[in-house]
Order: sequence, then structure tokens, then C-alpha cells
Amino acid sequence: MDLQRSPNLRLFRNVFTSVFGLALLLPTAPAQTFTVLHSFGAPGDGYDAEGGVVMDSKGNLYGVTYEGGSKGDGIAYQLVPNGDGTWTENDIYDFGSQAGSFPATTLAFNSKGNLFGGTFLGTIFELIPNNGKWSAVTISSLVKGEPGAVVFDAADNFYSPVDGNGPRQQGSLLTPSKLNQYSTILLYLFTGGQDGGTPNGPLVFDSSGSLYGTAVQGGLSVGNVFKLTPNQGRPGWHETTLYSFKGSPTDGATPYAAVVFDSFGNLYGTTTAGGSAGYGTVFELSPNSDGTWTETVLYQFQGFQGNDGDYPYGPVTLDSSGALYGTTYGGGPCDCGIVFKLSKSSGGQWTETILHTFTARDGSGPSGALVLDKAGNIFGAASFGGPYDSGVVFEITPN
Repeated sequence: MDLQRSPNLRLFRNVFTSVFGLALLLPTAPAQTFTVLHSFGAPGDGYDAEGGVVMDSKGNLYGVTYEGGSKGDGIAYQLVPNGDGTWTENDIYDFGSQAGSFPATTLAFNSKGNLFGGTFLGTIFELIPNNGKWSAVTISSLVKGEPGAVVFDAADNFYSPVDGNGPRQQGSLLTPSKLNQYSTILLYLFTGGQDGGTPNGPLVFDSSGSLYGTAVQGGLSVGNVFKLTPNQGRPGWHETTLYSFKGSPTDGATPYAAVVFDSFGNLYGTTTAGGSAGYGTVFELSPNSDGTWTETVLYQFQGFQGNDGDYPYGPVTLDSSGALYGTTYGGGPCDCGIVFKLSKSSGGQWTETILHTFTARDGSGPSGALVLDKAGNIFGAASFGGPYDSGVVFEITPN
């Protein structure tokens, strides 16, 4: 099930937060400042802020909303800091024509400063800036599949997982053969068996050019982490399953987000389910000298009944000290989600700190990646909540 776009879940969340959110809201005294930079949903604006945000070299933020705008099919937006603590939102593209409808991924920059992303209806698009205005190009239209966020190699070729575009509708991976030509090459077709199925989160490269990602299904039935390596001397790529999740009560299940590398070659990620309470985990995969990988569950979420988060649909982000930052879609007193930090002690134990608990008024249902700037400020988006219940972009500033 796609949690973000489930009508039943959206209805449940609206009813739950409106009836119970204020009653369960507890005063807190956080060690940081939370600020809503923009609330979506005003007439003509976007709503349902899918995915996360990306930042350019000037500190501007970019993202998409699943719906809204002049055609109702979603927008791409830019947020520009004004210097006085406020931000200005610019609607840089209205979907519903050349680039498809209902954008649903976090955007990604290529080396030219163009933005790439995918839509729920199966297109991969490119947004091109020109003297303050943006135009759109449809790169690929996929009849059977929803593309994930893209990642670029050194030559600006891009790679994207596709949910449901392969044999048995288990997903595939694609890339254009050459920049600006956009002919599609299928790198690998998942079978839904031990190799996994339904790849969802964006991919990540290692230093040798191999790709790493997660599959929601397959493995031991509850998803895995995989590696794709180019074949030597012949076309195609081959897949290696690094780890298959086992599910509750000892392990995670159904990873939806990307994995990230640290400087030692370890991988970190999240699962949306599994763990001791069934609400998801944060995990680490460490490479062994024999080519295998060892998984360690770093944290198991306890859900809103324990005033903790639940269902981390987004990835974790590493800071320079090795701490991990992320969000959970639900949890907290009103089940609206949290922003968390995991810190490693000298003894090797990981401790969770809740940086912010959403209240519905200031956002609900965060599911995308967080962005950290050089000053340690944290930026992200929540799918719902805010004055119009249409999502927000937020900043957390350490005090």
C-alpha cells in the first residue's frame, strides 16, 4: 500500500488529528527552534507536499506537491530566503501538460542545475531554468510503473527505480543511454523472489560505480537491500542481495527509502515496519571481508502510544559527526509524526532524541529526506497539516 496516497488513511488522519490532536498535545521545551517556512493549500497553491526538499548553492529550497496549482495536478516550487527570517514561495511549474501529472518524488539536480523527478502517472521529467522562468521536458513515459527519485553518475546520466514495470510487475531500473537523448536501458528486472521486488527509494552509488537500493517486497517476503554491478565485458548489470529482512519482532520489514553511505562504507537506512513494536526500525549494514554484510538494528520505534514515532517512510541523513536524522510518518501524541536524531555513544549504543513532534497545526505525515545546511539547520517537508491541511516546509534550528 502507498501510505502517502491512501484515501482511507488520509480520511483517518484528518478525523484523528481534528478530534484528538489538540486534546493530546502536550507542551514541550525543545532545545531547538521549529519554524514553518511555508504552508501549502491557499487558492492557486499546491497541496499534499510529497517527498522532501533539495537545496541549491544559494540556499534556496525546491520540492513538489502532489496536487494543486492552476490545473490541480501538482506543482514544483521554490522557496527563497529573504534575509529577515521569512521565505518567499515561487510556483516554478504547474503540472498537467508536458511533464505529466501528480509529481511524487523528491527532486534532484544535475550538474547544469536542472531539476529531475517522477510523477505518479509514470513520467520522468526535467525542469530547466532560464532567466528566472522554468520550462519542462518529459524524458520518459512509463506505461506500467511509477518512477522513483533519480540519481546521477559523473557523466550526468541518471538512474531511477521503477515500481511495477517489470516481469510480474515487480519493478525495474532504467537509465538514458546518453545525456539529452533519453533512450531507456533496462538495467535489471526484479523477479519478486530472493532478489526482491518493487524497488522504491532512490539509488546510491559507491566509489566503483555500483548502485545500492532497497526493495519493498521479495527476499524473505518483507524486502531487502540490493547491489547492482555492471557486468564486465558484456552488456547489463547483475544483482546481489546484501540483506533480506526478517520482520518483527527482531528485525525490520518493508524498506521504502534509500540507503546512505558513511565514510567507512557502512550503509544506513529505515524500514517502515518490523521491530519489537512493529512500527519500523533504523538499521546499519556493515561490509565483511568475505563480501557478505552484517545487519545491526540501531533503533526500534515504539509508536504514538510510547510518545515515539512510527512508520519511517523517509531515509536517514548523516551529519559530519556521524549522527543520523530522519522523520516518521506517524507517532507522537497526535500521531502526526516526528523528526528524530540518533547519536552513537562511545560504547557503541545509539540513542534517539526527538527534535520535533508535529501537532497537525504545524505539519503532519513527513515522509521525505531531510536536508542539513553547513550551519546544522535542518529542512524538510510534511505531506499534510498546517492551516489548510495541505502540508508545510519546515526548518529546525539548533539553539
